Amino acid sequence: MGELVNDGITAVWVSHDAAQLRRVADVVLRIDDGRYDGSERVERGPRTEEV
Repeated sequence: MGELVNDGITAVWVSHDAAQLRRVADVVLRIDDGRYDGSERVERGPRTEEV
């Protein structure tokens, strides 16, 4: 995943696991029952492990 970020590639990651999304995402967009339910920018320190 780090290589994609370094190359400026955008990826869409779909998951029901909110903790997983926050580990890999810069921005989390929430969909509930097929409708937009908000978004947030994820703030984190330097990555210490590869996902």
